[in-house]
Amino acid sequence: MKGHRPEARTPVDDRADDLQYDAFISYNHAADESFAPVLRGLVTKLGAPLFRRRRLKIFLDKTSLPLGTSLPDEIQKALKASRKFILLASPGSAQSWYVNQLEIHYWREVLGRPGIYICLTGGEYHWDRDCNDFDWQRTNALSSELSGTFPSEPLIVDLRKIRAMERPRLRREEVRLPVAKIVSLVRDEKLEKVLGEERRRRAKSLAVIVVVLALVVLVGVVGARWMTAEEDRQASQRTATARKLLVAAEKAAPDDPLVAARLTVAATAIATAEQGPDHEAALADRVYELRHVRHIVALGDDIQRNFSTAAVGPDGQFAYTHGDGQHIRVLGTEGNQLADLRLPTPKGGTPIEAEWNGEYQELAFDAHGRWLYASQIGGSLVRWNLHDLQARPQEVTRGGGTFSVAPDGETVAWPGGFPHAPDGVVAPEELVGNGLTLRLAGQDKEIESDPASPVAAVSSVRFSPSGGEVFCVLHNPTTDTIAVRTWDVAQGRWRQSEASLRWMPAGQISALRDDGKVLAKIEGGKLRLYSTASGKRVGKTLPYELSGAQSPTSLVFSRDGQTVYTADEDGRITSWELNQKKSQEVFRTGESVRGLARAAGGDMLTVTGAKRAVVVDPTRDLRYTEVPGVRSAVDVALAGDRSLAVLGENELTVRPRSGAAAGKTSKDVVTWPGRGHLDFSPDDRRLLTVEGHHDQSLLTSRDARTLKSHWTVTADQLGVDSINGVTAVAGGQTLVSHLGGIVVVDTDGNRLGELQGSLLGTDTKGEWIAVLTTDGDAGGKSPAVIEIRRVSGRVSGRLPGTERRIETRGQVVGARMSSDASTVLVGLSLQTKPDGEEYWYGVEHWSLTTGKRVARTEMGATWSSDEVVVGPEEQVVWFRQPAISFHRRGSEEPFAQWPVPETTGVFTSVVDSAHDRRTAVVAEQHGKVAEWNLSADSWLRSVCSAIGDPGLASLRRTYEAPELTRDPCAETR
Repeated sequence: MKGHRPEARTPVDDRADDLQYDAFISYNHAADESFAPVLRGLVTKLGAPLFRRRRLKIFLDKTSLPLGTSLPDEIQKALKASRKFILLASPGSAQSWYVNQLEIHYWREVLGRPGIYICLTGGEYHWDRDCNDFDWQRTNALSSELSGTFPSEPLIVDLRKIRAMERPRLRREEVRLPVAKIVSLVRDEKLEKVLGEERRRRAKSLAVIVVVLALVVLVGVVGARWMTAEEDRQASQRTATARKLLVAAEKAAPDDPLVAARLTVAATAIATAEQGPDHEAALADRVYELRHVRHIVALGDDIQRNFSTAAVGPDGQFAYTHGDGQHIRVLGTEGNQLADLRLPTPKGGTPIEAEWNGEYQELAFDAHGRWLYASQIGGSLVRWNLHDLQARPQEVTRGGGTFSVAPDGETVAWPGGFPHAPDGVVAPEELVGNGLTLRLAGQDKEIESDPASPVAAVSSVRFSPSGGEVFCVLHNPTTDTIAVRTWDVAQGRWRQSEASLRWMPAGQISALRDDGKVLAKIEGGKLRLYSTASGKRVGKTLPYELSGAQSPTSLVFSRDGQTVYTADEDGRITSWELNQKKSQEVFRTGESVRGLARAAGGDMLTVTGAKRAVVVDPTRDLRYTEVPGVRSAVDVALAGDRSLAVLGENELTVRPRSGAAAGKTSKDVVTWPGRGHLDFSPDDRRLLTVEGHHDQSLLTSRDARTLKSHWTVTADQLGVDSINGVTAVAGGQTLVSHLGGIVVVDTDGNRLGELQGSLLGTDTKGEWIAVLTTDGDAGGKSPAVIEIRRVSGRVSGRLPGTERRIETRGQVVGARMSSDASTVLVGLSLQTKPDGEEYWYGVEHWSLTTGKRVARTEMGATWSSDEVVVGPEEQVVWFRQPAISFHRRGSEEPFAQWPVPETTGVFTSVVDSAHDRRTAVVAEQHGKVAEWNLSADSWLRSVCSAIGDPGLASLRRTYEAPELTRDPCAETR
């Protein structure tokens, strides 16, 4: 081999008829000796006709060379006789003399053949677009001898996942697709054709088996061929339709969130082989857009009507006008239709226009959700008993308009009539001098007040939270000013004199706080607050510019008076935190908002326009379920049965599920902030807690249901200075972390021994643990060593034994294991700035079967408060203020990202993922504790809860999608 000279370069005719091999596989024996024959078998098998010789001939030196031959000579002969060159790229092949100097050099320089097809079996590669070449500082799977070989970024087939499998089979999609790419390159055919042939091959295989068993030879074969062709056609049509719907959804999102949500649901309804990141990303986008939406319904496109009317009840009931504006549809709290209301025709024939016809101007539920009040334009104020929908509606008063319902649900107030209502065209300054009209509970007569002001009109009324007062907003049309006057319901008189009224500029729009003391107005593009008692501006943080909302249409206070919600011509609903001087967009309807109102006794909002009506709940977020009654937590833990334990500074609580109220509570707990202070045992029967401080720290085992203590051991009894964390594992063992290592404790709290290193994580069953024995440095100069130890299957009382060792570069910041314990995900940070303030952050995926790295997910820069959990299919979810990002395994960019400006600012290191990896409980520093949804099925459920019926029938007609035969929303209910 030393001194061997290759043959002189000669022209080569590489037509298929003249060459013996379709492809030559070049690989490093030390790295891929066992995998290369497996790959050769998969490539030659895929697409091969049934019961015939395999179509492709692939040269592999291990299987194609006879014994006793000269390796370099035979390699050169094989290269000359091959049409294509396949390189199994790995760190081993990058350093191999045979691969680079013998095989690649001979192929390129002597034979002058074009094209080297790269299949990645290990290591990493990075393409530098600026240099139009590989980044040789970061690429370790290829030799720099290939520098300048490729005129543009080559197609590289990633085989690392297949290589990690014990028995890869073509029936698995993750095996079939990469192998099909190789076959398409070798045969110079389109990938779709290769996959189609493979589907037909498998269909023919099944057909032959059926024929042999059923003895129907000819009919079976012909039928299988026809069915396969039809399946291919239908599959292509389904995929194209799903892509079309997703593109349409993204285009529709800014202008019509309801249509965008329906299109995304429709795309999810189509069964395709490509339902992956695109579908999940679209669902995640829809969840973010609808995150505060409780209901959203379409009202139609009636060009004669430019508004609708809606109201929301205290428990989320929803009423809205539709059709000709004289129908009211009532939905229940879950979006189910309760009633379709219309005023009955009076006996004797045609309805009286002035009393019974006309569109509804205003709707309102009472505070108990029993009555629905409705006023008509030029009609009457009526109410329906929602507890008895068969009963006739009751007329409250003749003459519709704005009104207010007292907390008792029976007393109603509205602006009174004008004392002198002239006929014909009326100037605004003539409509003044009216008062207030009330109808008290249990009384049939109406009570009219004295005129509120001779120079102003009562434009709107509002009951106080107690119902003892009615706040009347007066408008002086001559001076364009407003004032607030209070009516005492019990005394039947005005509380202030007319002379004591304080007049304020009217502004564009205004809203009165529930207590009647503060008036919010928008004037000159600014939001300002005024005291109704003094008429002067209040609030040191105001005014401030309405960022982007230059055409506001509506304004309303929150129930506690700390927030103002605005709606504008662009369809934005914005919340303004008055004390914190910040704002955020809550929802965007995609059309001009004509109505914005708040539920009686609640914070839910109704948003109405011409095309849709929406219930927005600013206190609820579809992305997560907030744990009630918890504002701060030291640690949280999720059990396999969905039980949630929350460890506070002075108490421990257990809930049957995250959204439920606290079950058992233990007050005799003293803790301090830190991670790993709480954990369920793998069988969910015990709850382990770290309590106390430093050298006074304790480890306590409790019953997970009753919180009754089993035993308690001190740090001194365990032989350590302090207890820093606890992790329950299989076999009843408990791992206690301290500064010097890990103490192993048995079921009764007895010390069994100690492991050297720091505990990084476990699998969901507690059978495997990852221990950091040698810490790397952030600069990547010294390697980090992680031992993978097995807990289950060992002799009782024995310490977990080492099964694998992992060496990697960088500073290890944590580790998680996949749900099936086949992969360990190691979080690493590398310093990117000399001052050490910024770190590059990534997650490496290591196979526990082979002990090799199979993927690397790049995340970006990180901080100490960031946290990562493992989602479905090794999806990496990164909780990092101010966003949560979702990464596919091995991806460089997230497929979805959620901004989270609503949070208190910092995610604490208190994140626990459920056993099914579909949810994670997250605690914020001095903020809420919530269970976040991580999976596509939970996102679909959230979208469906907001839009109700996805309207697949109309979408089927509009987008010519006959595949929309199933309703995914029906499956989530």
